[in-house]
Amino acid sequence: MSIKIFNAYRYTINNPEDVGRINHRLLNLCQSVMYQKFIEFIGEAVVTCAAMAIRNTADYSDIFYNFLSNKIDDLPDTFLDGYRCDYIFTHTDRFDEIYLHNFIDNISMQLYMFFFRSRNSYSEPSKNPLYTDIATYYYKNYILILSDDTRVNDILNDYPDIEDFSYQNSSDKPIHITDRDWDERLAIWEMATSTDYSKFHFANCSRIVSDNPNSLEGTLPCVNNNQMLDDIICYIRQIYDSIKSQMSSGIIDSYILGAYNFDTSTGIYKTLNRITEIRRQIRSDFIPIQMRFEKTLDESFECILKDTTNDD
Repeated sequence: MSIKIFNAYRYTINNPEDVGRINHRLLNLCQSVMYQKFIEFIGEAVVTCAAMAIRNTADYSDIFYNFLSNKIDDLPDTFLDGYRCDYIFTHTDRFDEIYLHNFIDNISMQLYMFFFRSRNSYSEPSKNPLYTDIATYYYKNYILILSDDTRVNDILNDYPDIEDFSYQNSSDKPIHITDRDWDERLAIWEMATSTDYSKFHFANCSRIVSDNPNSLEGTLPCVNNNQMLDDIICYIRQIYDSIKSQMSSGIIDSYILGAYNFDTSTGIYKTLNRITEIRRQIRSDFIPIQMRFEKTLDESFECILKDTTNDD
């Protein structure tokens, strides 16, 4: 039977205080990873929905809610009630710093709490873009750690007191590990993952005891609204050009897919080649439309994109 335990780690407990220390570190790690995911999610949502509102001459509130509901399970229908998204942005006005603060104070913080407290978020990661899970297994004087999250693993790999403890039998073992140690590693994982040993999850910044989503330890991480605003604006500056380029190019592709019929039975490559050919033929007709779109988007985000580092 093939056994593959990738992205696995081991922490050695030298004294009783080590247990609380590593648990605290893992909880903080989960918090920091989720916070960064949240900043990126909000930043991408703000820019993408603004671009969609301009392209489609549509209401920002509707687009923003649809964007959220497509990515988040069980988002209440009344989620945006009482918050005037059109104050934040419309296709005829610019983002305003005061209204952006209002957005952070209200909608973003409400989203933040929804993500971190929703029971659905703990058990169903498929439609929670912030989902972060770290599983720990206690065995003798070891804490074994597993996570499928790339960001978590990148950080764990840098911890000097946490060692790689992966195992697989589908290929040769690493040459620096003896046969005895490799076999012992398998035995430890088999024992640790049995029902006789405790298992904990650090998911969505709370500690889930014994895989029971209703048994939670920990609190919502404290977040300073001003810091959140700064972080979101900083991330928007990083991704703005990329999203603008994608959405601008999509203007032509949306027209092509809506105005032309494609016989997909000819194969995906012929279909893509045909789209590329049409795009080349009509591109010049859409340059003025693209330029107006990009100009409007640039003006809308002017207060966010401007460099304030040299301001007095």
